[in-house]
Amino acid sequence: MADSKIAGVFVVGYRGRDAVGAYNEVYFAPSIGCQEMQLQSVTRGVFGWKISGYDMRVDSYEIGPPASSLFDLPAGYKQVASILAR
Repeated sequence: MADSKIAGVFVVGYRGRDAVGAYNEVYFAPSIGCQEMQLQSVTRGVFGWKISGYDMRVDSYEIGPPASSLFDLPAGYKQVASILAR
């Protein structure tokens, strides 16, 4: 498959069938640890009809640590003691 860019990141594409016969097309970004940037998967039944499908594509990607605001508690929520911390 032709190499290209997804969300501004260089990707390498692969396609083929997996162990259960699903057809997969996936693009990885080697420059960021082979992060999966796009996946299309289709499973077909014995008559060739599509019985399931899955599509995922990264729309934007920002290199660096995550914004601390992603870990802020939403309004109306409060932090409670963990039931696992003993």
